[in-house]
Amino acid sequence: MELSKQCWVQEDIPQFQNYLQSQSKGEYKSLWEQRIVNTKLPCLAVPSQTIKQIVNQISKGNFLSFLDLWIWQYHANTTINGGLICKIKDFDLQKKYLDKYITLADNWATIDCLKFKFTKDNKNQYFSYAKELVKSKYTFGRRLGLIICLKLCDDAQFTSEIFDIANSFALEQEYYVNMANAWLLAEMFAKHRDQTLQFLQNHNLNQFTINKMISKCRDSFRVSQNDKDFLLKYKQKWDQDLWQNIAPKICNIQFRLIRFLFGCQESTFFYLFQILTGLFWNGNYFVAFVMFQVSNAIAQIIFFVSMLVFCRFKFCTLKMIVKL
Repeated sequence: MELSKQCWVQEDIPQFQNYLQSQSKGEYKSLWEQRIVNTKLPCLAVPSQTIKQIVNQISKGNFLSFLDLWIWQYHANTTINGGLICKIKDFDLQKKYLDKYITLADNWATIDCLKFKFTKDNKNQYFSYAKELVKSKYTFGRRLGLIICLKLCDDAQFTSEIFDIANSFALEQEYYVNMANAWLLAEMFAKHRDQTLQFLQNHNLNQFTINKMISKCRDSFRVSQNDKDFLLKYKQKWDQDLWQNIAPKICNIQFRLIRFLFGCQESTFFYLFQILTGLFWNGNYFVAFVMFQVSNAIAQIIFFVSMLVFCRFKFCTLKMIVKL
């Protein structure tokens, strides 16, 4: 297929998608990719080298007309779009496309595939954009902001502000944002050891982030064994053990009680339990525990009110029968 077109139109989409499908490595590889990437989009398992070649071929033509189609059917489409956006030289125009890109992104790979070309002239622009992104309402917009900070952490002029940004995620609940934050701080430790140790003495990081950051540092070849051992003093343990081991068991017992009282798996509380199980699975133990206690209290109130109404109705019925 001719990829270096001077103008892409809607009629080109089916042919391009068929071409993309022809590059797939098969169903098994596609299912494996979907599990790794954790996306809702179908995966084709197109090799990364092939994706790179497709991006390079499209970029030889009018690739902005391709981007304007916003083809977003397969995961491979997202990485192709990301690769093309990174080839836009004008920062303001690139930012315009990125602003829409983050609204569509639903997985870490769609963000991490972005490879920006930093120069002395655009570093400040990218960092300013990162400070906007970390406040985004979109999960993967916030992740992109942290990834940009990670790429710029070599530059000492951004060090202080990067620590402030990392500290601003104390209440963050999204796994992929917290993971990016931990990755950023591990990189900061490897490149700015003394400043990072000073930061760790008085930080507002959530438990997942600080523990994951320490874990990444301990896995790194760039960190000395003495530093790996020293970092363990900052590891947080107690609340993880409490909420991970005790809270789910308590909620499971309470859920069984709710099912016994209401006797229907299709009840609102059954679906609520599924949501809360997902929160437990993602590590949001405290939030899930509090939510379940509230829902459990509501369920018991409904049950006892229903019992009172039922008993009163039964009592009134008996009185009527006696009168008759």
